Amino acid sequence: MTILARQNNNSKYNNKVGFYYVKHPEKTGGLRVVQFKSKLEKAMMCYCDDNPKILHWVYEPSTPIRYRDYSKYDEKTHGYGKVRRYYIDFLLTIITPEKMLKKVWVEVKSIKETKQPGMNASDKDKETWIKNNCKWSAAKKLAESAGAKFLIITEHELGANAKAN
Repeated sequence: MTILARQNNNSKYNNKVGFYYVKHPEKTGGLRVVQFKSKLEKAMMCYCDDNPKILHWVYEPSTPIRYRDYSKYDEKTHGYGKVRRYYIDFLLTIITPEKMLKKVWVEVKSIKETKQPGMNASDKDKETWIKNNCKWSAAKKLAESAGAKFLIITEHELGANAKAN
């Protein structure tokens, strides 16, 4: 069950935000209510809650990933590559078909944001693409060094969950 809290007018995507009521709080360390910031995040929460192969999930884990942002010129340093912090959307503990536990770091994005913008795209779209790739590259590298896997999940992978929300 979800209750829509408000429309988020501060973001560039005008996302819906609300509260997701967890069906299996044992998967979230006892959390019963989690606030989402987009319909895709809500769909991922439903997927995590309903999937028996996902043993534990955390929304926006508190440990930041440091990365260099090459999308903008930084006036203070007079160059590109300002160090920023990035928080992945989900941290999952899953059970593999071989009955092994595996950590998976997940970023939830719309398909549009995972495709490189064309030549006629706005500067903002091109900047966002560069910034996201800097984040994802750092997350993938750090996940691998921690023995985890980094995935980008879109509405395509979420299927019916994304369309129903």
